[in-house]
Amino acid sequence: MITNVSNLDKFTKNAHDLAKLVQDLLGMAYDRGLSKVAPGVVQVGVLLITNMDNVNLIDNFAKHSHPYWEMIKKKEEDYFDKHLQTVFGQMPLDIVASVRDLYFAMDGDKRLLNDDDRNDLWDFFQSLVKICIKYIHEQRKINLRFHEEIDIKKYAEMFEITLPS
Repeated sequence: MITNVSNLDKFTKNAHDLAKLVQDLLGMAYDRGLSKVAPGVVQVGVLLITNMDNVNLIDNFAKHSHPYWEMIKKKEEDYFDKHLQTVFGQMPLDIVASVRDLYFAMDGDKRLLNDDDRNDLWDFFQSLVKICIKYIHEQRKINLRFHEEIDIKKYAEMFEITLPS
């Protein structure tokens, strides 16, 4: 049986999966002595995300992240360095800072996160943006002013999304 999964459900699943990935990566960094944030503290952040109301989760992400969607598309590292706290302002500061630190962490003379891990993080952020674009487009059929500050046509083109009429 094929079921149609809503964009809201897709976003929620991807946000939860991203939280789990971050938890795993921070756990690895902690085990190697490269993160001061204990796994129990990270678990609190994961619980915050997984227990947040789905509509608030996607709306908060759209509201706080849309000024940085172009950076996310281009995988600009300044996003992690300067804007992660703005996007995830509802999360404890030490957890967001530890994610930023994790992204840039060095293990000796090489990056702690390999290219696959870093690309996985970017893939998640890009998927969240794409789902937001589709979700906002859907919601505007009901409320034309829904997230009116976001130029959906511009971002749909940027992320190569074809929106239904």
